[in-house]
Amino acid sequence: MRNVMEMFDLKGKTAVVTGSASGIGQAMAESLAEAGADIAGVYNKTSPEETRVLIEKTGKKYFPIQADLRDAENASRIIEKAVKEFGEINILINCAGVHKTTPYKNFSFDEYSKVTDVNQNVIVFLSVAASNQFIAQGKGGKIINVGSMAGLVPPPGHLAYCTSKQAISGITMAMAVDLAKKKININAIAPGFVLTKMLSNAADEETLARVAKKIPAGRLGLPEDFKGIALFLASDASDFVNGQTFLVDGAHANSLNL
Repeated sequence: MRNVMEMFDLKGKTAVVTGSASGIGQAMAESLAEAGADIAGVYNKTSPEETRVLIEKTGKKYFPIQADLRDAENASRIIEKAVKEFGEINILINCAGVHKTTPYKNFSFDEYSKVTDVNQNVIVFLSVAASNQFIAQGKGGKIINVGSMAGLVPPPGHLAYCTSKQAISGITMAMAVDLAKKKININAIAPGFVLTKMLSNAADEETLARVAKKIPAGRLGLPEDFKGIALFLASDASDFVNGQTFLVDGAHANSLNL
């Protein structure tokens, strides 16, 4: 039987992390690097340099991949670039996402599609590309999808966002059933209100303070709150955990106090 700390050791592994240039994705990438993994960090417009510094401080390699995730064809290219750089990949974290409110009076299918393309469809395309690579390597692999508490307890006015985030749980369950025999684990994390650039852009300080008071934990989440769950789901410690969605929200959804 292995020592428990050995089960969390990621030395010799490579992780592809989307949305890694800031926020939750950046914290997850840093966590995996601290545990020994090299990181292929996917970004679009936000500079990856801050993440590069954090990863290289751990002594691990960082390889940035610029890609517009609205283009589904980029999914296979991302995996191919990471494999070319590192030889193989072992972990995929789908953390990139966009947020839009839904004004029903002027509902736009184009805007709806932009949200679902990034938050939902790209996760499918990237996960399929990564799982095919895992199967070719013959060693299994780990996929972590980042959804949202909003996909389980939807706030008003967020049809596209909530729909896309709810879909992540279904994608996670379906792929887990299909791929478990290949030793591929697919799980999801559903963050609550987390103090990131996305949240700060969506709400002012007064609103955020009001939200924090409603959370049983007494505060907003922080990106670092996701380092532990990311490491668990990326490591051998979670080998018998598959198809699950983990709420990380300070008990907010359970309180029904939105």
